[in-house]
Amino acid sequence: KMRSKSDGLEVFHGENYGPVFGCGHDLFISSESNINNYSYSQIESCYFIPPGETDVHFLTGSKNFTVSEIEVFCFGTTNRYLICNDKNENVSLENEILKLKELSTDDFPVEIKTAVDEEKESLIASKDVLQKQIRAFELEKHFIDTFVKGETKDIIHFNVGGEIMAVKRSTLGRFPNSVLAKR
Repeated sequence: KMRSKSDGLEVFHGENYGPVFGCGHDLFISSESNINNYSYSQIESCYFIPPGETDVHFLTGSKNFTVSEIEVFCFGTTNRYLICNDKNENVSLENEILKLKELSTDDFPVEIKTAVDEEKESLIASKDVLQKQIRAFELEKHFIDTFVKGETKDIIHFNVGGEIMAVKRSTLGRFPNSVLAKR
């Protein structure tokens, strides 16, 4: 977790690129960042370098890098540039799958019918994977909402091998015979 030097400039999502972290491009994620090394880091404009770190490239080891995976969480106030959402639609997967199953391919030549039927089966199988992913995101959102909105007295911090971890008091009480539940 990095502390910011100024509010409102932590994250910017441009229309043609992004996200950019920090007004001086402290962390810039380029287009197609998973296949090129045009992304770069130079933490110093909007974020403080964490204690113990001295290099402005401490996140990535060098200025330019390739992104393999990134997760961004923002707590607190946001400005209008933080989120670029072109469509705010919820599509019922069940209805879409029913439409797909009802789609007839009988009038097509055999080669096309076979290809379309294979695609239908692939989409139906993908639906299950997508629903599991949606459920995982719902659980993660629930965790974040519950944890962040909880009373600070309900959150216990532990130092586990030098790594600070936080847990809710109610979680510690799940096993009444444990040492942690009794305290």
